[in-house]
Amino acid sequence: MISRIRTSTVALAPLSADLMTSASCAIALARGNAGRFSRFLAVGAAASTVYLGGFALLLMAGVHYLPAGAAALLVAIALNFAINGAWTFGFRRGSVATQAVAFLAIQLAIGALTLALLHLLVTTAVDQVMLAQLLAAGTLAPANYLATQRWGFR
Repeated sequence: MISRIRTSTVALAPLSADLMTSASCAIALARGNAGRFSRFLAVGAAASTVYLGGFALLLMAGVHYLPAGAAALLVAIALNFAINGAWTFGFRRGSVATQAVAFLAIQLAIGALTLALLHLLVTTAVDQVMLAQLLAAGTLAPANYLATQRWGFR
């Protein structure tokens, strides 16, 4: 029964392949975070729209997909931090600057994994770069949520 899962029995490892599964989302939701996870997904959708828009504009301007992805990611991270801090997780005790640094570190790690997965998809399996980007980002969403909740806003 989901209500019987105790927080103390759920060990959250550092970012790893284990966190990148739908089981991670199930754990987050079982821990009573369905509302927070929904807000995180809504913020992620808004940041993704900004990201993909910037990514597409840079691609149309002739920028290679990897630097275009990195530049668009930085803009999306700033938006993501502001909205998640205000609405999803709330800014916690301590300075906002400390939380911003932790959030940035998480997002850069997730961003690096996303770019690596994007490159893998583009060079091996998916002809359309935008589709590959959506697949890469969606695959890492559970890990992003758990890391952000655990280390980004505490």
